[in-house]
Amino acid sequence: MRLANGLEQSTTQELRSFSDWILQIGKGQCGIHNFRDPNFFQDKAILAPTVENVEEKNNYIVDLFPGEEKNYLSADLICGSDAYSDFDWINVEFLNQISCSGLPNHSLKLK
Repeated sequence: MRLANGLEQSTTQELRSFSDWILQIGKGQCGIHNFRDPNFFQDKAILAPTVENVEEKNNYIVDLFPGEEKNYLSADLICGSDAYSDFDWINVEFLNQISCSGLPNHSLKLK
């Protein structure tokens, strides 16, 4: 490893350990082994480039948990006042399809 040239022994070992860990992830050999321990996920985060990737990972992790799955849906209402009559394209179906960072999805899957 070229990064290791001229570094201290402890730094070289940390780099080697990190690169081995990254290689294991790439090969699919680094899985979640403690998913039955509820404390394991308390300090964890999912890093992904898009909301769709995060949702895919969340669904995968939820499927690993034992138990029955419950699906909770949001309650969206459209104001019936005349001030919003020009916005016919804003309907419940449109609101339920919105998926962006900082806004919860219409459907929440829990176990």
